[in-house]
Amino acid sequence: MLYLGIDVGKFFHSFCLLNEAGEKKVLQIPANKQGFEKLSQLVKKELRDNELLIGMEATGHYFLNIYEFLLRLGVPKDNLVLLNPL
Repeated sequence: MLYLGIDVGKFFHSFCLLNEAGEKKVLQIPANKQGFEKLSQLVKKELRDNELLIGMEATGHYFLNIYEFLLRLGVPKDNLVLLNPL
């Protein structure tokens, strides 16, 4: 299983991808079409090879686009966890 944490922001989204051994990959994408395409490539690759659990903070309304985008990519709703930043 892989774990993807998303720090949602107005202009950028930051990610940390962890595997079960604790190895991590950190990246940041702009909150625009090009950034979402980069995220799409990462998620599709990881979904093909692994089970993926995604946690993201529900920051204002900024999380809505990325949440819906991940659902459309085929991430099961049960594998998307919204976290309250408070």
